[in-house]
Amino acid sequence: SGWFDSAFVRGAIERFLTVRTPGSRLTLGPWQHGADYNSSPFAVARPSTFDHDGELLRFFDQYLRGIDSGIADEPPVHYYTVGANRWQAVADWPPPAEPVPLYLSTGERLALTAPEGAADCDAFQVDPQAGTGHRSRWDPLAEGVAVDYGDRRAADSRLLCYTSAPLVGDVEITGHPLLTLRLSSTASDGTIFAYLEDVAPDGRVTYVSESELRAIDRVLSAEPPPYRSPVPYRSYRRADARPLTPGEPARFVFDLLPISYLFRAGHRLRLALSGADSDHFAAIPEDPPLLHVYRGGPEPSRLMLPVAAGRLAFRD
Repeated sequence: SGWFDSAFVRGAIERFLTVRTPGSRLTLGPWQHGADYNSSPFAVARPSTFDHDGELLRFFDQYLRGIDSGIADEPPVHYYTVGANRWQAVADWPPPAEPVPLYLSTGERLALTAPEGAADCDAFQVDPQAGTGHRSRWDPLAEGVAVDYGDRRAADSRLLCYTSAPLVGDVEITGHPLLTLRLSSTASDGTIFAYLEDVAPDGRVTYVSESELRAIDRVLSAEPPPYRSPVPYRSYRRADARPLTPGEPARFVFDLLPISYLFRAGHRLRLALSGADSDHFAAIPEDPPLLHVYRGGPEPSRLMLPVAAGRLAFRD
């Protein structure tokens, strides 16, 4: 699968973890659906140069024809790190990483320390025209185009954005970012969209990953999942749906789509929140609600990042 292949990348990972057939491999590249384009925002050439046919033939030679292609001697997981523009290989998924929290803080900042005020919050009126354009991870399913979000500065002006200070050094994030939010709404339902982004020193905003969760599906299941997964499990059954009580804070815990990405020194990390993606998802509810995002409390709102290399430290 590819990092920008709709939401299929998570499904590919869960299949690999669940169906533990000896010889199984997991390959995650900088691709959209169809894998014929290199959709990394830092790609020099858009057509993919990865030899997909050669990789398939090596696999089939080994396991169907009994020809030693050397593939059995390699680590089973190969993934491409966007920004570093290099492939890495590990024995299993996810690769070793240190979970580091970034807290939603005052002044719409991301910080390494939790805020103190339990009742402090940021009000945000959902903009129903917010969107991700028509070169997003969702578009190549029908059109076969390269994913290209471009500069997200204008799009972010419609969103609630929390931005860190500049990084001291390079930091690689590999795995499944996990977002915990405590928020209230004036509506009993809705959709929360979350985007992880990279803000360059010149102000350019690069898309990294995203997730979305419908409010009535926010409750995590107490049942064991029917498959192996490194992320929280919810059933999405109608019986498990829980409407919001308007004005009452509720807890949302959900993962962003997996990614391997290198943030460069001097760049800032950004979490952008929305209640709409008008380019791809139906509006729920039709009347845009007013949201309040609560930052502090016993379980503060935070983004947990899997830091695989480097140290998440910021300039003063």
